[in-house]
Amino acid sequence: PVKAIHFLELRARIDALRTAAGQGTFRWTDPVPTVGVTPIRRVHLAELRAALADAYTAAGRTAPTYTDPVATTGATAVRAVHLMELRAAAAALESRPGEAGLLPRAPRPRAGDPGNQRPNE
Repeated sequence: PVKAIHFLELRARIDALRTAAGQGTFRWTDPVPTVGVTPIRRVHLAELRAALADAYTAAGRTAPTYTDPVATTGATAVRAVHLMELRAAAAALESRPGEAGLLPRAPRPRAGDPGNQRPNE
């Protein structure tokens, strides 16, 4: 199920991309949603898409397309696929093979690195 925490994580990620692109943070409808209290609404999905599209534009890239491009009240339920698409679009903007992204990605541990060992090794 789609949860408020998923939206909060995406908001933080998208705001970081916007900041890296020289934009301010987005003005969210519910600036501080409360997990378990604030219901997820279509406006939250639309805002995530708009905020990410702004970051794409600032980076000189074409904004992504989505399943259910227009979230219609009474017809479009917010689904997990909508958030997966946003995560993928954010990741594509963060860094792209062969190009510098807006944000550096964390290095992946290599075999033999102390942080890549199992306990008791």
